[in-house]
Amino acid sequence: MILVTDHKPLLAIFSSSKSTPILVANRLARWANILNNYDYDIEYRNTKDHANVDVLIRLPVGPDNLFDVFEEYTDHDIVCSISFLGHIVSPSNPEILKQETLKNSLLCEVI
Repeated sequence: MILVTDHKPLLAIFSSSKSTPILVANRLARWANILNNYDYDIEYRNTKDHANVDVLIRLPVGPDNLFDVFEEYTDHDIVCSISFLGHIVSPSNPEILKQETLKNSLLCEVI
């Protein structure tokens, strides 16, 4: 089996040709024991050459409960939350709040 990674230090850590430093060995002992049960080689591949994997990690694997919770909020709820925060956050100089708000594109759209 060939394990392909874009994490070059893994080559040195799990290479059989070099001895693993004691601190690293202690921290990775569990993984080393698991991997020792298999016959494998580790190969390095540049991140740019991992397009197939890059696409797969962005595909949704199922419902996202946290996202669904935020989707349930209405625009009115969001505006009320922002108004409430506006009462809590009262800088000594309101110009600072205005300047910082203008730097954020999302807040510029809301306001």
